[in-house]
Amino acid sequence: ASLKLTDGPVTRLADGSTITLVLSNPDLDSLILNVGLWSAMNYTYLNASYGFVRDLSGNSAQNISMQLVRFYTPDMYPPKVQSFALDMNTGLLVLTMSELVKGSTFSPIDVVFQGISNATLSPLSVYRLTASSSAPSNTSRKLMVQLSSDDLNALRANPLLAKSISTTYLSIESPAVADVAGNPVSSISSQSAIQ
Repeated sequence: ASLKLTDGPVTRLADGSTITLVLSNPDLDSLILNVGLWSAMNYTYLNASYGFVRDLSGNSAQNISMQLVRFYTPDMYPPKVQSFALDMNTGLLVLTMSELVKGSTFSPIDVVFQGISNATLSPLSVYRLTASSSAPSNTSRKLMVQLSSDDLNALRANPLLAKSISTTYLSIESPAVADVAGNPVSSISSQSAIQ
């Protein structure tokens, strides 16, 4: 398998001997979905065409063919919830993640709705999802959670919770979902839930 990069900013060290390419999100996602390309150091090679970079004098670099990676750092960073959206009509909760996550790892009982940011100040405005809510098993940066009718009705019945944006906060316990490398999501404390 192979992947041709399409975009991303490039920086070079002051001495000009090393360049760093930051993968764009689409390239990074494509790479992550091709587990065979990155799962271990001895599976990761680089090919580059003639002229892929120029030196300070404008000379094109020679092509690189099947160069085995010299330094390899596995993915150890947990995914993070960047934002969420909740539709109280359909019961759809959309979690926007910092990287690809596997829906098959989703655990609804680790997701908690709160009426205020700090749940300790209003314990009656807290609702933890039950195991009956679910997400598709696909891999995506958007985790689409379908609340069960029981969970949706419980949210609707609580006068202190999910009545407007100002009463809709979310906290998450690890391991609510994991990325492709198996890293569990970063927790969001019930004392500083996101809105």
